[in-house]
Amino acid sequence: MDVDPIGDDEWLTQLGSTNRKAAKAAPFRFRPTIGTSGMSLIRGACTVTKAVELVRGPLTRDAPERHVRAGDAVRRVLAGALRAAGFVVDHDPLDTNPDHVLVKFPGLWDDRVGDAFDGAFDDEVIQVTGVDEGLSA
Repeated sequence: MDVDPIGDDEWLTQLGSTNRKAAKAAPFRFRPTIGTSGMSLIRGACTVTKAVELVRGPLTRDAPERHVRAGDAVRRVLAGALRAAGFVVDHDPLDTNPDHVLVKFPGLWDDRVGDAFDGAFDDEVIQVTGVDEGLSA
């Protein structure tokens, strides 16, 4: 799969869930999970439905675990905003997601770095409040 450089003016999308608040977790991750080397984003300004399909797989009737769920949400950031905050932004296509982007930090990803990652994003959050809305979002 071809790797294409990402321009500073390109939008990137992060999939999250406002249901994480019930577990006292932020709706969007701001630091890598244990065992990963960075944060996964999606190239482009995706809708909730498109982001879900790229992350969870094609939306089909026989795979309801892949469908849009109430609380699913996306937020967007310009690649240049992440780079300006010190992050490395690379197109990292996967067989299941050709628009996969990997965001890394050249050093320890601590709370300060997590805050910088979080702060680079546009304040707008697009949220799905019900499954029916999500199928057309």
